[in-house]
Amino acid sequence: MKKKIYLIPYITCTLAIAFSIIIWDYLKLPYDESNLIQGTAFNEKVNPQNNLIRVYFFIFFPVIIFFIFQKIFFNTLSLIPFKKDFFLQKNNYSIFTDKLLIKNLNLLSAFLILLVILEFFSLNFKTLLRPLDIYHEGQSLVPSINFLFLKNFWVSTHYDWGIGANLRSVFAWKLFGHETIGSKRIFDQSLILVNKIVLILICRKISILFSSKNISAIFYFVFLTLSAISLSDYFVSIHGTGGPPFPIRLLPFLLFFLILLDDYKKKSLHFKNFIIGFFSSISFLWYTDIALYINVILVVFLSILLSIKEFKRFYFTLLGILFSWIIFFIIFGKIQVGELFYQIKSNLEFIYYFNFLEFPKPFSEHSDSSRGLKSLTLIVINSIICINLLFKRNHIEFKTKITLLLTLVSSVIIFKSALIRADAPHIKYASGFIFFLFFINIYYLLIFKNKYFEIFLKKINLKNKNLLTFLFIGISLKFLLFNNINLKNILHNINYGIDEIVTKEDEFYLNYKPGMYSYGFKYTAKTYTDDINFKNYYEELTIRDKCVQNFTEYLAISYYLKKPTCTEFFNPQFIQHNITDKKFLESFKKNLPEYILYESPFIFINKKGEKQQDSLIKGMPNVERFIKKNYIFYEKYLDKWIILKKKQN
Repeated sequence: MKKKIYLIPYITCTLAIAFSIIIWDYLKLPYDESNLIQGTAFNEKVNPQNNLIRVYFFIFFPVIIFFIFQKIFFNTLSLIPFKKDFFLQKNNYSIFTDKLLIKNLNLLSAFLILLVILEFFSLNFKTLLRPLDIYHEGQSLVPSINFLFLKNFWVSTHYDWGIGANLRSVFAWKLFGHETIGSKRIFDQSLILVNKIVLILICRKISILFSSKNISAIFYFVFLTLSAISLSDYFVSIHGTGGPPFPIRLLPFLLFFLILLDDYKKKSLHFKNFIIGFFSSISFLWYTDIALYINVILVVFLSILLSIKEFKRFYFTLLGILFSWIIFFIIFGKIQVGELFYQIKSNLEFIYYFNFLEFPKPFSEHSDSSRGLKSLTLIVINSIICINLLFKRNHIEFKTKITLLLTLVSSVIIFKSALIRADAPHIKYASGFIFFLFFINIYYLLIFKNKYFEIFLKKINLKNKNLLTFLFIGISLKFLLFNNINLKNILHNINYGIDEIVTKEDEFYLNYKPGMYSYGFKYTAKTYTDDINFKNYYEELTIRDKCVQNFTEYLAISYYLKKPTCTEFFNPQFIQHNITDKKFLESFKKNLPEYILYESPFIFINKKGEKQQDSLIKGMPNVERFIKKNYIFYEKYLDKWIILKKKQN
């Protein structure tokens, strides 16, 4: 009978998941018929917020059902703060930290960091010599050119990703001393290396927080770390968008998360909370969406501090947030910061409609259905495991509970990045913390809560020295056999390989091959040199123009011409009717070039092979009228690129 009762929360949760799938298509909001923002939502007359409603219903409805039935049938801890049985009571943690454990984890961490560095220098960097992604790489190359010419921050460029993300080419050029595409690509891959190093440190911290048992914690650390660093892999995204489950965009969040993890025992760590608060503003120097997630986590963190009566930590965190924004305003000034918030506000007004792709329904014929279902199912599984560990009266330590809670909340919040353009690459790069928490939970149950593993450890009776020797050899073999650490490659890359990529001339990346596809356009034996020919032609044609104005997705053209854009809107997708078009026109009227690029062969297509939008210009009627009034048709170069010329007064 007890066994049957034990199964009830799981059965009801499974039924809730089935119900969520059945009503998936019925969970939708009406479409705004007045919308003029071009994209899949416009073409299919779909409200883009449907993704949010469906996905979060699929997650929260089964989890809430599970939680309710756990509460009904079992004597679980309370969710209400300040009650005696509140699940985050601080009276349940050990006061002992094994110094030998710290020493061993430090040795293993240093060894793993050395191995991932050797792995990086063993890479075949010639993989980076692929042709250019003219749109996505243009998103970093063109703002960087603007910055070099205009020496300005938000005022000179309307960023789509965020200032640091769009300007990371500048960092690469300064670091390597060459203003090339190769420098940016090497820099992006080096950020993956930094991701791996930070993940190693996070796993070390979690292992210390989860156990004071030397041997168990060491095994946990090794398994968790090897799994975690596999989630941040090289060459998944050459052009720097998308990427592995832990992409470069998550680097500030990983650093934030590393500092956030704490045992809440040491009173001297109040300054650490001050640093945590500083992430509120400095996170906006990278990807904007990641900065917003960090600030949401800060709100959650402050709520937790209040609920556990950590008032000093609460005040120090708030103080850090306040000081960070004061310093931010002092450094960048009122105008620049005002422009930052204008860009965030305006982007949020249209990005859901413009970039929308429908989240794949579970068990549907959609090509990305299995990937979407896997991420959603793992969130539910992680939540169920965490509920059991957090709320059952099972003597789980406080520091373990708060680590699980923060990781779970982070995984759900970061997955929001998959709910706008919900294709496989975006679902993948938003799932890092979901997989990470799954590894944290599974290894915790297998190593710390598994009596058979304890019996195994007693049987092998490994002494500390023997254990470390065994692990060093095992980890080394793993990296040598599966991660391709190669001394010859290391020496080649240090001496020549990296420099070859960094110094490669930019025109090389326009060497497309017959049969290649790019945004709906297929290169043939007759057309594969068209990009180089167009670049040379347009460079000669616009030699007198001091800036470039481009109304197409052919973004990288202004980088190749080594000229800034005529307005801050380097990406025409961000010129939107009744949102940013007025500001664009005010800027454009002051800086009209002789020629503008009006159309290109590059288009965005959906999974059905259909155009995402007929033309960018159709989404900005006021701008289109201004162009027709001031420009006339000049040429359709190679029957692909439409160029307009300014009318003579």
